[in-house]
Amino acid sequence: MFTSSAISRTAGLLTIRSGLFEASFNVKAGGRMSQLAHEVYGHVLVPMSDDPFDKQDWPRAGAFPLFPYHGRLKRAELVTEDQLFQLRGNPYRNGDAMHGPAQRRPWTIANHSASVLSMSLEYEADEDWPYSFRAVQHFSISDQRLDVTLSLLNRSARPSPAGMGWHPYFAVGSGVELFCDAHESWSLPTPGSKDDPTLTLLQSASFGIDPQAKHLSKWSRASFAIPTGCVSLLRTSALEYLVLHRTEAYLCLEPVSHLSGALSLPSHLRTSAGIMELAPGEMMVGGVSICVGRQPSSNNINEFQ
Repeated sequence: MFTSSAISRTAGLLTIRSGLFEASFNVKAGGRMSQLAHEVYGHVLVPMSDDPFDKQDWPRAGAFPLFPYHGRLKRAELVTEDQLFQLRGNPYRNGDAMHGPAQRRPWTIANHSASVLSMSLEYEADEDWPYSFRAVQHFSISDQRLDVTLSLLNRSARPSPAGMGWHPYFAVGSGVELFCDAHESWSLPTPGSKDDPTLTLLQSASFGIDPQAKHLSKWSRASFAIPTGCVSLLRTSALEYLVLHRTEAYLCLEPVSHLSGALSLPSHLRTSAGIMELAPGEMMVGGVSICVGRQPSSNNINEFQ
């Protein structure tokens, strides 16, 4: 983890690069970022291997898009005001649907230059999601910063519940203290429970060094030290929720637009949990940045120019 001169290049992957910072992508494998590494600061994300994988049981590496929702959809049932849709469940998740279908579809390159990559997915309603949409991921890299912008457009002729996010696996496990300025932490109901999520106000920015899972909101920055400096995740627009999932081997910091499992909540609770209802032709947009180098003193993105 975080060794210098860490960039390794694999044939067939698209790359963007600025100075010593490089990102690689496997567009056909679900629009994934397969590697993010700096020649001084090392691997920022756990690098993906070239091995094939089951689309329903993805590798814990790289980063993948979360459209048009994230988290579990219990029993793969999507309930709207006037209809129940039985979606295809995930056999590895007890038949629940999880993290939306966008990461299991090939994406299309929209724009690619030395330091910029945009990719899109024109999704047609099917058994994984009953609404058509267009999803876009836009990546721009500079010497010590990667900017990520996500957008989701409802292409259906009817309103659609909607959410989005991004799921990176940072190359740091337990033993390194994590800081995040989130104001709120959520406790989610246990499977089968009819309880509502409960909210706790946070008193400390430190999340310690141990494996854990947290569901946070009202955040703007998360950061952790590496031997050569610091890695920070900055929220630049929308995406007010953050999933923190840490194991001995990796750290997931997932910027998302809604609370995990929000689509399984009663309809009157979904809006307060971040789920949007997009009218036909309506779009939602959000963004984050990953910065490497010195410890930032503020959330001002200009510090990393």
